[in-house]
Amino acid sequence: MDFSVTFSGKIFKAYQTQSVIAERNKQSSVKSVQSQRDRVTISPQAMEEFQKAKADEATQLDSGAE
Repeated sequence: MDFSVTFSGKIFKAYQTQSVIAERNKQSSVKSVQSQRDRVTISPQAMEEFQKAKADEATQLDSGAE
Protein backbone atom coordinates (compact mmCIF):
# COMPACT_ATOMS: atom_id res chain seq x y z
CA MET A 1 0.00 0.00 0.00
CA ASP A 2 1.34 3.42 -0.97
CA PHE A 3 1.02 6.51 1.19
CA SER A 4 1.64 10.07 0.19
CA VAL A 5 3.28 12.46 2.63
CA THR A 6 2.60 16.18 2.19
CA PHE A 7 3.54 19.03 4.47
CA SER A 8 0.53 20.67 6.13
CA GLY A 9 1.70 24.13 5.02
CA LYS A 10 1.45 23.03 1.39
CA ILE A 11 -2.09 21.73 1.95
CA PHE A 12 -3.25 24.96 3.60
CA LYS A 13 -1.63 27.07 0.87
CA ALA A 14 -3.47 25.06 -1.82
CA TYR A 15 -6.73 25.44 0.10
CA GLN A 16 -6.18 29.18 0.49
CA THR A 17 -5.42 29.53 -3.23
CA GLN A 18 -8.62 27.67 -4.15
CA SER A 19 -10.56 29.81 -1.70
CA VAL A 20 -9.27 33.02 -3.31
CA ILE A 21 -10.12 31.72 -6.79
CA ALA A 22 -13.65 30.82 -5.65
CA GLU A 23 -14.14 34.27 -4.17
CA ARG A 24 -12.97 35.96 -7.37
CA ASN A 25 -15.29 33.74 -9.42
CA LYS A 26 -18.22 34.87 -7.28
CA GLN A 27 -17.36 38.51 -7.94
CA SER A 28 -16.87 38.02 -11.68
CA SER A 29 -19.54 39.43 -13.96
CA VAL A 30 -18.87 36.77 -16.59
CA LYS A 31 -21.57 34.14 -16.53
CA SER A 32 -21.00 30.62 -17.76
CA VAL A 33 -23.59 28.49 -19.47
CA GLN A 34 -24.26 25.13 -17.90
CA SER A 35 -24.30 22.08 -20.16
CA GLN A 36 -22.47 23.95 -22.90
CA ARG A 37 -21.34 21.62 -25.68
CA ASP A 38 -18.71 21.98 -28.35
CA ARG A 39 -19.57 21.13 -31.93
CA VAL A 40 -17.09 19.01 -33.79
CA THR A 41 -17.10 18.14 -37.47
CA ILE A 42 -15.14 15.32 -39.04
CA SER A 43 -13.88 15.65 -42.58
CA PRO A 44 -14.89 12.99 -45.10
CA GLN A 45 -11.25 11.91 -45.37
CA ALA A 46 -10.98 11.47 -41.61
CA MET A 47 -14.22 9.47 -41.55
CA GLU A 48 -12.87 7.23 -44.32
CA GLU A 49 -9.67 6.60 -42.36
CA PHE A 50 -11.71 5.85 -39.25
CA GLN A 51 -13.86 3.33 -41.13
CA LYS A 52 -10.73 1.67 -42.60
CA ALA A 53 -9.17 1.41 -39.13
CA LYS A 54 -12.37 -0.15 -37.76
CA ALA A 55 -12.49 -2.64 -40.62
CA ASP A 56 -8.80 -3.53 -40.16
CA GLU A 57 -9.34 -4.04 -36.44
CA ALA A 58 -12.35 -6.28 -37.06
CA THR A 59 -10.34 -8.30 -39.59
CA GLN A 60 -7.52 -8.77 -37.08
CA LEU A 61 -9.96 -9.88 -34.39
CA ASP A 62 -11.63 -12.34 -36.78
CA SER A 63 -8.32 -13.84 -37.91
CA GLY A 64 -7.16 -14.14 -34.31
CA ALA A 65 -10.20 -16.23 -33.37
CA GLU A 66 -9.25 -19.08 -35.70
